[in-house]
Amino acid sequence: MTSGAFSTSVACEGPDLLARGSDAVDGGALSREQFGSEAALQFSLSAGQCGRSGYGGLGWVERSCVAGRGTVRRSDVPDGGDWIRRGGAGVRSSRSAAGLGVADCWGRVSMASETERLAGFLYEIGLLKRYKRTGWFVAGVQDPESIADHSFRTAIIASVLAAMEGADPERAALLSLFHDSQETRLTDLPYLARPYVEKASNEEVTEHQTRGLPDVVTAMITGVVAEYEGKASAEAMCARDADKLECLIQAVEYREHGNRNTRPWIDSSLAQLQTASAKRLAAEVQKSGSLDWFTRVLNGDEGP
Repeated sequence: MTSGAFSTSVACEGPDLLARGSDAVDGGALSREQFGSEAALQFSLSAGQCGRSGYGGLGWVERSCVAGRGTVRRSDVPDGGDWIRRGGAGVRSSRSAAGLGVADCWGRVSMASETERLAGFLYEIGLLKRYKRTGWFVAGVQDPESIADHSFRTAIIASVLAAMEGADPERAALLSLFHDSQETRLTDLPYLARPYVEKASNEEVTEHQTRGLPDVVTAMITGVVAEYEGKASAEAMCARDADKLECLIQAVEYREHGNRNTRPWIDSSLAQLQTASAKRLAAEVQKSGSLDWFTRVLNGDEGP
């Protein structure tokens, strides 16, 4: 533990008391002493005494309540750990102190709730709207698309390819929505830099991003990313082809806007396509202009 306020709520047969920093609460004193990486926090109440000890922010945390019937322990692990109360009634464990059942005195370390962490995750995903696809700078594009721009059209393409290939369009679109979600922390690393940079796997980044989120949300996101990275399912193949096909389409659009250096992106995308539907669409994209559809609409030619 390091310097700064440490928040604890303690209930001893009465309403919750909040102690922060070195405040005195209801006649009880809160003091904190530091010994290098070890810190001790002592909170005294007239109804009893609760102590907390920690070691370098790691290891275990123990709370003793003289007025209580036992000891409450919490594993100090990244996901919040479990609380365990040992007493005459046996052992109970729960995700939160509230699940311990009746006790004369229990303490709880103040931690971000699952909902708070989930809100933070949604803010984090918003970075994809601001981070640019950096490879286009190499091609001379002055204001390239964002990662979120790319992911949106990729999801649409994935659903189309999945429908054409007899796979699940909804699942393919979902895989595509999360296929670059790790870039909130990694950013979009251009291929030119990748031989020189060692980075964490997308699965590892996702595991860090989803720590402390509701279990059902964590299971959904990690499952989606694992499936995409596994490359085995039909939906994953469609999603991965959609990623390359979207890049190809964007390269054609930038070329039409005057950026003549996008040919390498077209060629590399073509070389990585796997499904017959993606290859057929890629061939058509290269033959048609990006606004041919607009001309057809103006001419009233929207039917077969």
